[in-house]
Amino acid sequence: MVRVTAEPYRNSPTDTGDGAFLARLLAAATRLAGEVDEARVPRLVVEEAARLVGARGVMLALLDYEPEWLVIREALGTAARAAGRRRASRAGVLGQVLQTGASLRCPTDGQVRRTPPGTPALGALLVVPLRFKGEVLGALQATRPPAAGPFNAREEQALQLLADLAAARMGASDQAAALRARAQELAVLDPAWRPPLDQAGDFVLVVKNRRQVIDADEAACRILDYPRELLLQCTLADLVPLPPWADRVDNLGGIRAQMMRESVTFDTLVRRRDGTLLPVRLELRVFPQPDGFVSRGVLRDLSREKRAQAQAIQSEKMRLLEEIGAGLAHELNTPLAVVLGNLEMALAELADPDLRALLLPARGAAERIALTVRQVHRFAQPIVPSAWSALDLSRLAWEVVQETRPLWEAAPTAEGRTIRLELDAPPVSPIWGDAAELREALRELIANAVQALPHGGTIRVATTETASEVQVSVSDDGVGMSAEVRQFCMEPFYTTRRPHGTGLGLNRVYHTALRHRGHVQIDSAEGEGTRVTIGLPRAPS
Repeated sequence: MVRVTAEPYRNSPTDTGDGAFLARLLAAATRLAGEVDEARVPRLVVEEAARLVGARGVMLALLDYEPEWLVIREALGTAARAAGRRRASRAGVLGQVLQTGASLRCPTDGQVRRTPPGTPALGALLVVPLRFKGEVLGALQATRPPAAGPFNAREEQALQLLADLAAARMGASDQAAALRARAQELAVLDPAWRPPLDQAGDFVLVVKNRRQVIDADEAACRILDYPRELLLQCTLADLVPLPPWADRVDNLGGIRAQMMRESVTFDTLVRRRDGTLLPVRLELRVFPQPDGFVSRGVLRDLSREKRAQAQAIQSEKMRLLEEIGAGLAHELNTPLAVVLGNLEMALAELADPDLRALLLPARGAAERIALTVRQVHRFAQPIVPSAWSALDLSRLAWEVVQETRPLWEAAPTAEGRTIRLELDAPPVSPIWGDAAELREALRELIANAVQALPHGGTIRVATTETASEVQVSVSDDGVGMSAEVRQFCMEPFYTTRRPHGTGLGLNRVYHTALRHRGHVQIDSAEGEGTRVTIGLPRAPS
């Protein structure tokens, strides 16, 4: 592609005078602001954008509920086929505008784009962000053919104004819908302690005299997974993990008078009906009653924030491990090669059985060091998402099962134990990723399952699909894990199988899932076996 300077195009579809253009802009803004059907707003935006700047193709892209993706909400003209598709939010010109929050015009005033002979001309492109209260919600893209000339600064400003108005309509609409839904959830609470809508958090619980739950909003029932009548039979101890001395010591008694005037906020945990713990930020307020007091807790779910913190910590561990891996490989590989080479030559020439008995364990130890260095060094290898491809996870699971047959069939049989492997891999949606890295993760999980069956048993490899992701799991009915092992098993260098284990296998599986924007879940109990599930997002259309 070559850019050459030329005179600005003077006959743009919008070059009809400032007065006429301003009238069209005002008319478009009026129609958009006056539209009463919220569902029609996205379509109206692309229609008015095409009319305003004379575009042949217009796309309205909005960030999905997962920030890594955006959805082409509406499209018309030459872009119509893109409607409904998902795209990576950092890819292409749309991704550039979403990341920078600044508009993009190509070519700019005074420039045209030339292409090699025999290739179609590229035409003009204009992309502006949709901004609402300091956040970028999406982008609006307009294109037109070369004959219509490049977009000018006036058109860019006009399209930006239209995009900001559209963002205000859609952002305010979503906020209003969320507020209405939250108001309905709060309606069941007694007005005496019902919080204002803008201070209602994610859910509300009301407890009498630090013991009995006497009120809760509908969101509390939904989040904690209790029917309302059952939730109102719970005590504080049922919902909050309390220390053994909680009934004897009132740890908030000293500030109860203060809590009758203002709220006190702190982080804690609440227990769902299934026993899982939810991290929350609790804003506690006390209301005096004739027979004691009522404590109202406004709770905000911190699970997403905690997950983000955990991922940040794991990413930092990964970065440090990459540095360690690169340093170890550089510092240890050369002396290890010398040690192993000399040991091999000595063993080849020595016939004395006593000397060989001393040197063979030394060679084995050096080989284990070399293997550990190689495994650590893998973390320093760059992963290139641009080289990824769409993968059939069921097909990949079948291939790995065949490749690992000596692990779970031949070797255990020679040791006198029988291991049976079951594969349940129905067709699933494709995923986007690196086939070699995912194969290695599955091989690691199958090898771990074999190790967990010292007396034989069954391994099951299965693929499933949910509304949001594709999953592959490897389960066994072997020895299982204790709570402590389950807590630390994905930490680097943590292993219960020394000296043969390095403690890097499950950590590598975890980081493979993380790099593929997925997650790992481990379900295990001592004597009951283990199931490890990798969840990965579906590939965009």
